[in-house]
Amino acid sequence: MLVTTSAIVISALKYQDSSLIVKCLTKDLGLKSYLLKGVLKSKKGILRPALFQPFSFLEITANYKKNTTLNYIKEARVYYNHNSIHTDVYKSSIVFFLAEMLSIVIKEEEQNKALFNFIENLHHRLQKVCHMQRMQHLTLSDMISVKLTYK
Repeated sequence: MLVTTSAIVISALKYQDSSLIVKCLTKDLGLKSYLLKGVLKSKKGILRPALFQPFSFLEITANYKKNTTLNYIKEARVYYNHNSIHTDVYKSSIVFFLAEMLSIVIKEEEQNKALFNFIENLHHRLQKVCHMQRMQHLTLSDMISVKLTYK
């Protein structure tokens, strides 16, 4: 069954020489893993490896089967374009920390729209911060409240 949903990339792991296994938090399906065959070697394919950086917001169309652990993404496009998160070293380090923390904390695969919206709002707040002095407004307690609020 084909499903179209919003997704946040949590992690991407290289599989063999030309494939990726991507863990995404989706708005409608919860935490899902996807196998992207041949994405690293394909020059003319629809899917590009650059789309699957941590905390990338995507609109994906995926083949979803209920009893499988690895599904397949048919197409993906950028849902929200972030201008400075992956180019600013400080913001990028926070994004990698958040992605690692989320991959450890989130274990259930059920739908959780409140958690998805919280992470989306956290991402927008991080995007708006211009200087490191103002990053004190994005405290560690904001990040940890993901675990405490959505248990």
